[in-house]
Amino acid sequence: MSLGRWLALLALAGMAFALVRGCGRKDEHSAAQRTPEPDERAQLARDSAREPVESPAAETPPTIERTLLAVELESWPERAAVLDARVELVRGAQRQLAQAVSQAPGRYEARVSAGDGLVRIQAAGFRDVERAVAVGPQGFELRVSMLRADTTLLRARSADGATLAELARGLDETPSSFVETYASLWWSRDGSEELRALVPLRRDKQGEPLLEFVRSEMDGNASSDLLGVLRHADARGVWLSLTVGPRSGEWSFVAASEREVSLPFGLVRDEFRKPDVVWRVARVVPQAQAWLEALDSRREGREPRPVPPSGVVRFESVDPGEYLACVGVSGGGEVRRLARVLLGRDLDLGTLELLASATLEVVVLDGQGRRLPALVQLGPFERESKRPQGYAARGVRTQADGVARVELSGGDVVLRARVLDGAHSPLAGHESAPFVLFGPPLAARVELSVREPARVGVRGARGRLALVDAQGVVVGGTAELGSEWGGYLQPGCYRALDLSLSGELQGERVFEVGAADEIELELR
Repeated sequence: MSLGRWLALLALAGMAFALVRGCGRKDEHSAAQRTPEPDERAQLARDSAREPVESPAAETPPTIERTLLAVELESWPERAAVLDARVELVRGAQRQLAQAVSQAPGRYEARVSAGDGLVRIQAAGFRDVERAVAVGPQGFELRVSMLRADTTLLRARSADGATLAELARGLDETPSSFVETYASLWWSRDGSEELRALVPLRRDKQGEPLLEFVRSEMDGNASSDLLGVLRHADARGVWLSLTVGPRSGEWSFVAASEREVSLPFGLVRDEFRKPDVVWRVARVVPQAQAWLEALDSRREGREPRPVPPSGVVRFESVDPGEYLACVGVSGGGEVRRLARVLLGRDLDLGTLELLASATLEVVVLDGQGRRLPALVQLGPFERESKRPQGYAARGVRTQADGVARVELSGGDVVLRARVLDGAHSPLAGHESAPFVLFGPPLAARVELSVREPARVGVRGARGRLALVDAQGVVVGGTAELGSEWGGYLQPGCYRALDLSLSGELQGERVFEVGAADEIELELR
C-alpha cells in the first residue's frame, strides 16, 4: 500500500474517534440537566447536609486590652492632696487624660493600654512634673510629691554624717533638729556678704526667703543629707551659704526656677563639745548656794551647790539650751542671770553680786488691824525651780507675837501671806496682794492686810488661762487647754487672759471683785 493511502486511512480514523467522543459528552450533559427522581432527590439532600458549606473568611479586628494607670498627687512637705491638676499620659502624638477620683482626693485614674509612656502633671501653684512610666498588664501605681512653684529643695550635704548622728543622739535630738539649732542659712540678693541676712527657720517674713528642714537621710555611712525646702519669690534668685557652728560653706546662687540646690558643710567634733558655764560671786555670804535652772523642759538643770570661798562657780559639760544662773541664800533673796548655752563655746557670765544680808519682819493683819497667824512666802511662784531645800518658797510662819521674821540677801522680793487656821494648816485663798520690796534693806517691817477673799470661777478659755492683778502679777490660772479655773481672789481689779500656746493673746476680760463676792466669768 502506498504512503498516500496510509495517510488517508489515519486521517479517517482520527475523524471517527473525534465524532464518537463528542457524542459521549453530549449524553453526559443531558444526564446532568435532567430532573432527578424523588428517591434521588432525598439522597442528594442527605448528602448536602453532611458536607460543610464553605464561605469567604471575614477579617476580625484585634482586641486591645486596657489596664489601670493610677496617679496620686500630694504637696511636699505638707503631704496634702493636690486637687484640680491636669494629668495625662503622652505617647508620641497621642495624649490620654486621667480623671480625678472624687472619693479619693488627689487620685487620678485612666484606662490605658500596656506599654511605655510619659506622665505629665500640671497644677496651679506647683512645678510641672514629668515621669517616664512602663505600664504592665497588671496596671501601674504612681505617687508624686509636688513642689510649689516658689520652692527649692535644699540638700545640705556633709561628709561628716557619722559625727552629725553621734552629736544628735548625744543631745536626744534628730539630725535635722540639730542643724536647725546649730546651723544658720545666710542669703544675699547679690551674693555680697556685707548685704547678707539670716534666713529664719519656719518664720514667714514677707519679701524674705523661708527655710524649713523637713527630714534627714541617714544611711549609716560617712555621708548624710539633710533635706529642706526653701521658699523665695524673687525671680532673680538668691545667694546662699550654710553655716554649722563656726564652719561656713561656699556661697551658691539659687534661681527661682531651680528645683534643687546642694550646700556642703563640715563638722569638727571638738567644736560641738558640751561647754562649761562659769561666773563669779562678788560678795560671798554664809550658806550661799548656786544652781542652774533650766528654762527648756527637755533639759535638766543643775542641783544647788555651795559657793566656794573664792566665789568662782563652774558647772561643767552643760547641755545646750537656756538657763537661769542663780545665786541665793536659804530664807533670803536670789540673783539671776540668763545663760544661753551653745555647743563648743564655754560661757562666762561675769560677776553676780549678792547684796547685804537683811531681815524682814512681816506682820499680817485683818481688816480691823488685828494680827493673824499666817504663813509668809517669798516669790516668784510662777515657775518651778531648783531652789535649795528649805528655801523661802517653803514659807515662814508667824511666831507668838504675830511676826514672821524672814532672812534674805536683798534684791526684789514678792511677799504673800496665807492666813492659818489657828497655828496649823493654811486656809486656801486667804492671800495678800503681792508686795515688792526694792533695794538692799538692812532691816524692814512690813504689814500685810488680808481681807475676806472673793470666790471666782472662770471658764471658756480656748488656750492657756492667766489671771493678772493690777500690778501685773499672775495670781491664778492653768496651763491646761480648755479647762476651768476656780479659786479665791483678794478684792481688786483683775484681767483674765486667754493665751495661745505661742503666747499670743486670744481674748481678754477685765473684771473687779469685792470682799466676799461670788463671780462666774465666761470668756467666750
